[in-house]
Amino acid sequence: MHKILVYRPEIDGLRAIAVISVVLYHSNINILPRGFLGVDIFFVISGFLITGILNRDLTNGTFSIATFYERRVRRILPGLLFVTLAIIPFAWVWLMPSDLKDFSQSLIAILLFSSNLLFFKESGYFEVSAELKPLMHTWSLSVEEQFYLFFPFLFLLLFRKSQNFLLLLTICASAVGFAVSLLLGESNQDFVFYMIFTRAWELLFGSFCFFCREELIKAKIFSAPKFYFLRVLLCCIGLLFIAKSLIGDMDWITFPEVALLSVIGAGLVLIFLDGKYDIGKLLSSFPFVILGLSSYSIYLWHQPIFALANQRTLSELKIEQTVFLLLLILILGIITWKFVERPFRERSIVGTRLLLTCVSVSYSMIFLIGMVGQITDGRASPNGDRWNQVNERVYAPNYGLGQECDSYIKNQFDCRTSTEPEILIWGDSFAMHLVDGIVASKPEIGIVQETASNCAPILGIAVSSPGTSSNSILDCIESNDRIIASLAAQESIKFVVLSSSFRAFYEENNKPIDRNLSTLNSDEEITNGMIKTIRLIRALGKRPIIFSPTPMTGTDFGRCTKKAAFFGRSLEECDFQLKQSEIYQKEQMTLLSRLKSETEIVWLSNGICNVNSICRVSENETILYRDSGHLTVEGSKLLGRKMDFYSLIANAN
Repeated sequence: MHKILVYRPEIDGLRAIAVISVVLYHSNINILPRGFLGVDIFFVISGFLITGILNRDLTNGTFSIATFYERRVRRILPGLLFVTLAIIPFAWVWLMPSDLKDFSQSLIAILLFSSNLLFFKESGYFEVSAELKPLMHTWSLSVEEQFYLFFPFLFLLLFRKSQNFLLLLTICASAVGFAVSLLLGESNQDFVFYMIFTRAWELLFGSFCFFCREELIKAKIFSAPKFYFLRVLLCCIGLLFIAKSLIGDMDWITFPEVALLSVIGAGLVLIFLDGKYDIGKLLSSFPFVILGLSSYSIYLWHQPIFALANQRTLSELKIEQTVFLLLLILILGIITWKFVERPFRERSIVGTRLLLTCVSVSYSMIFLIGMVGQITDGRASPNGDRWNQVNERVYAPNYGLGQECDSYIKNQFDCRTSTEPEILIWGDSFAMHLVDGIVASKPEIGIVQETASNCAPILGIAVSSPGTSSNSILDCIESNDRIIASLAAQESIKFVVLSSSFRAFYEENNKPIDRNLSTLNSDEEITNGMIKTIRLIRALGKRPIIFSPTPMTGTDFGRCTKKAAFFGRSLEECDFQLKQSEIYQKEQMTLLSRLKSETEIVWLSNGICNVNSICRVSENETILYRDSGHLTVEGSKLLGRKMDFYSLIANAN
């Protein structure tokens, strides 16, 4: 008995929800805080549909590996290669050399379907923000293609088994995959986010949903009127799960737990939804269907357009600019679907020979451009000569005495300038960037540096963010315990400089955690933690002093000054009002104000902002900021001499 795969327009409606979620998430319209979970919905849909295609072809005896992969090529490559070729000229003109080199790497990575590996490798604290990488979104395509490399062969081996067996096997494999992701996520969130090994469970869940639906159809559950209400109810629950995952309060959950509701919700919709229901009719309506049909092209366009627009401007996109870009993405997506995707899917329009010719020529062009960008270090663009006005080394991460000093465990001789240091510098990356300034204010000073990124100098408290494992939290707390314990034995140390951005404690998706891995429920507990730390330092006979973070507004000032020089604009366009930073850093400033009665506070704004409350990002041709808040090495030295950091420390009460 031959099977045909019946088109279900409501699935396109589900695709529409997924793509709208992703696109809005990557815009600066903050209405879907977890819109990135739209990708997880796409994975479930892909697993469901690819299983249906394989099951149909094997049942009909028409399965062919060559035909299967030709379909995948027709489905994925024409749109991907077209959009990539379309954005290359803009990237070539607008991207600075360092970004163009990264872009060139990603060009080659997408040809090899290894973008997920590249972007996992590039992930890190000091890396360029994801929203500035035009091809960042292709990581998900790589995950899907890697899944297609093994799944057809596995399905072929197991096809003769009963569908009940396949149903049980896929749900077990999905559950095991989820458990593995959960386990690995404790130590490496980036790995579980990008890798096929920790993403396959979502596609396998989609496969399970296909077999589940098939079994329900066989059991005539769908045709029985008495089950109508139950099916509608389960569809509604599925949609509620999706809505909850996208907009609900789940800031404390990390991946993969955060994806669970959206994955289950998508599965319930795929299994139980029917175009005959009111909900099904809504998702099958023209607006949803057209968005769903063009969802792949919309997805392809959205990241490059947002990234290139952000690269071209010196400040954040205005809301009207964002709305214009959203409309542009929608229009380009529909046009690409109609005139690129659809023709290439039909053999009657684009034959196999023409398909292979187009793909081969596109591959060759993209590979050649990618190699040129790599070999020339991104300086082959028409504006490459402007880069001579920018000394990129100025913007290198500022680790203080060395990169090895950004860790919880250090060699005792690496991160000190003397065997009998006078000053201990303790904190996160905002303590690291003070080191050069302190040394510049008194070159012969003896210091010891105890710093680690994202680890504030507060005893018993650390920050948990969506990418932070429990092991990392405990490492930070234990490191601070070790520092305070060793301080008593270091008689030469007279002063302890404490510094942190403190912002991480107050960001929406973060939470302060104590040594029992319990969440702290009030700002007062953070204040008390700092007071305890300060008083314990005094009890050890040392004088504590806190250096405030630099004034910040959320803007990457380092990138702004790079772009200003690159595009021939004035560096002063990157300057900002002190009032902006006071609003942005309200919680941190409130915390420091509460600590004024306990110890001296050095306000870096006194050296960065002038009497007119204009904060400068550069001074006397010296760039102060390397990013949104950290000082450059030369900026730290300039500020240290200007404010006389050593005197401020030595004269602290």
